[in-house]
Amino acid sequence: MRQLLLQEVIIRTGILSSILKTIRRYCEETGISYVPEPYPIWSLFIDYSEISKIYNLNKNFFNAGIFVIGDNLLEYNKISIWLYEKTIEYANILHLQDQSILNLMFQEFNLNVKPMDKKYNRYPTDKMSKNSIILHSYSSEKFWNFWNFKEWNTNYKTWINMGGSAYTGKKASLLSREVKKILPHAPDIVRKPRAFVLYLIEEHKRIQNSKKQIKE
Repeated sequence: MRQLLLQEVIIRTGILSSILKTIRRYCEETGISYVPEPYPIWSLFIDYSEISKIYNLNKNFFNAGIFVIGDNLLEYNKISIWLYEKTIEYANILHLQDQSILNLMFQEFNLNVKPMDKKYNRYPTDKMSKNSIILHSYSSEKFWNFWNFKEWNTNYKTWINMGGSAYTGKKASLLSREVKKILPHAPDIVRKPRAFVLYLIEEHKRIQNSKKQIKE
């Protein structure tokens, strides 16, 4: 059995069953596969002074939005228990919760992960999003309340015509979408201005703290 774990996405090309058949080859060797990111693991933590003594946090991390798991993943139950325990243990220093812990998991269990092609997990802010197969709307900004994409709009109209309930919230402003392209993890500058300012302050502190820990 294989599972493809998705958050809120748009499947842009083909049907899901054919996509599953294509990407399952990525986990045939090791039982698990992710899409890599060009950022270090330490950026997934608020404070990493202690865990940096255990793990190599200078390695680039994998994105947890979309990944595939095969039934050939060794020590599945042991890994599952470890993930729950470490999430609780490191709760106060996690910057991106599940993604932070999952990236430590690779080193803890010495998993040889075969990366998936980036086209299976691109963001709305990605310049190559038009060439993606799966478009991933991370964070709280989704296709129904923030991003404007043809595929979603077409499917939404179909949904309404089928008798589905309509989205009654407000769509994000152009300013919000443009700022999001520059600061992808920041709160909506228009809807949540106070949270946006607090985010900038906390990010500045986190970056300064990271620089200090790197020097040490």
